Amino acid sequence: MRCFCVPLLMLLWSPVSTIEKFQVVGSTKHLIVLSGEDVILPCHLRPNISAVDMDVEWSLEDKNDLVYVYSKGIDRPDQQSESYKGRSSLFKDELENGNVSLKLSRVQFTDDGVYSCAVRSSTWYHDTTFKVSVEAWGTRPAITMEQYSVNGGLSLLCETEGWRPDPEISWLNSQGMSLPAEYTKSIRETNGFSLKRRITVKEGNTFYCRVAVRNHTKQAEITISTWDRRRRKSNFWIPLFYFSYCFCLFFCFSESARKQSEEEFERKRRTHHVDVTLDRDTAHRFLDVSDDGKVLKFSDSEQVRNGEEFNYVHCVLAKEGYSTQRFYYEVQVTGKISWSLGVAKESITRKGPLQLRPQNGFWTLWLKDGNQYEVLTDPPFSSPAHGVRKVGVFVDCVEGEVSFYDVEAKSLIHSLTDQPLTDKKLYPILSPHVNSEGRNAAPMIITPISMPA
Repeated sequence: MRCFCVPLLMLLWSPVSTIEKFQVVGSTKHLIVLSGEDVILPCHLRPNISAVDMDVEWSLEDKNDLVYVYSKGIDRPDQQSESYKGRSSLFKDELENGNVSLKLSRVQFTDDGVYSCAVRSSTWYHDTTFKVSVEAWGTRPAITMEQYSVNGGLSLLCETEGWRPDPEISWLNSQGMSLPAEYTKSIRETNGFSLKRRITVKEGNTFYCRVAVRNHTKQAEITISTWDRRRRKSNFWIPLFYFSYCFCLFFCFSESARKQSEEEFERKRRTHHVDVTLDRDTAHRFLDVSDDGKVLKFSDSEQVRNGEEFNYVHCVLAKEGYSTQRFYYEVQVTGKISWSLGVAKESITRKGPLQLRPQNGFWTLWLKDGNQYEVLTDPPFSSPAHGVRKVGVFVDCVEGEVSFYDVEAKSLIHSLTDQPLTDKKLYPILSPHVNSEGRNAAPMIITPISMPA
């Protein structure tokens, strides 16, 4: 009996019992974040024991910056680096479950680096590290016709700015073949890289300037007519007459075309509208779906799901998919500066990081920073946005068309054509994006179709 009791007492009095030990688990992947957006840096305890009474410290190792400090049940902003004050926070309601993930708002280029998530209890310590890279998708390339050379060539200059990391910039002809450049310049500035690339062309009509970083591309094109290349020898009155003629044509027919476009839009709304209800079971854990399935917003607290949800991207699908030839629905987005909406194939995956591209079974429109539309096609579509409050989505499975409309303006935002919409069903998909410190807190609302009197 004595031999049994002594080892048992030694185990009970051991300084660190196996129950008190834990492991800190962070991201296993290199995280890539866009400048200006919010990001959640994942970190949790294994097993999922409470971290409420522990010390949690987030730091940027290669810059010796303390990003966030939580100690003895309270935040310690006095120990925090100045640049992270007001931009970093824990999910306090999740500490009890061992979730010590960090939310970092309004990401900056200076946030780039290796992050450490460290947790200390009264008897144990463990940490983990992972790398975060901050990128920026710069401006759409701008092309300028500079001058004609004595040998008849035309100098073209392509300029773009605001990229990170340093992107590739190239000129291509109408067949997609790369053209050699005479001059290329890349300058690293505080808001990213700015680039210039110049070529001289002597033949051909259409040329493209393409800028790419990783999987994101922006492109501009210029078409040079025979008239443009010989303008030095031209007569003044011929281009003036040509311009006047084109202006008259535009003035005479634009109003008629606008009315026809509006009538076609109203016909689609009236004939093909469907009643969309969101499926809460497919919603990401940080999305809140109303009981009637019509209102969607980002939630600061994690919701309970059953395993069918998107576990990485903040998306939700509709309850019903549509295999009819054509359908249409509308979403109110008043007060939001960022969102995505469109349709997705029934066969898409809901797990892991996803890019909402047609190649992956997603046809979506993205509002970025409240002033720019983007569609992740190849090459991507990008255009200015001006205070849209309600968006209409029209799908024609027969013609392979997905179109997005500004409902109040009765105008087309963008249309994807010749798309392979051959899945068994297509489901409406919405994403309200993160709150951005309250600037994007407004909900997305599925609205009934109101018909003109």
